[in-house]
Amino acid sequence: MFCRYDLFFSFSGNTCRFGCSNHSSGIPSNKTYLRRIELVEIRWTKGLDGFDEVYQVRKEVFIGEQDVPEELEIDEIDPIATHITLFENNIPVATGRLFGKNDKYYIGRVCVLSNSRGGGFGRLVMKELINKGKHEGAIEIHLSSQIQAMDFYRKSGFCEYGEIHYDAGITHMWMRMCVA
Repeated sequence: MFCRYDLFFSFSGNTCRFGCSNHSSGIPSNKTYLRRIELVEIRWTKGLDGFDEVYQVRKEVFIGEQDVPEELEIDEIDPIATHITLFENNIPVATGRLFGKNDKYYIGRVCVLSNSRGGGFGRLVMKELINKGKHEGAIEIHLSSQIQAMDFYRKSGFCEYGEIHYDAGITHMWMRMCVA
């Protein structure tokens, strides 16, 4: 539950608290969340369709803030992943991706623009990606967390495992959660 803002969504005319998820297709329907007076919209895309908005957020966070080389930001996973982008007032503010098969899925590239951090967007991205993974049949969901973000992922139910490793020169730790 998100306490910082009073978030609701409407589905088929019914308003319900967070945690309700009704996805009938391979990609969940787009939803609109009310946050105070402003709107937070969730858009799902598959592969590189609609990728410009995903990349806009990732470029600002990973390339601009964290100095990840631009050639490393788009990888072989992006064309096969399902991407989520959150929009506030029609501006993309957060994104993440999910990919996998059978019962093992991976979350990655979760980021929120600096001026939107602390507003629950990261938690909403994680909640939706986890729910999407469950819907797709995941038993385990894994992610490679930057060390400084591990507490954030722990709050979503992830536990670390393995050794510290480097991705784009940034220290990471593998984390996972069982969802079945």
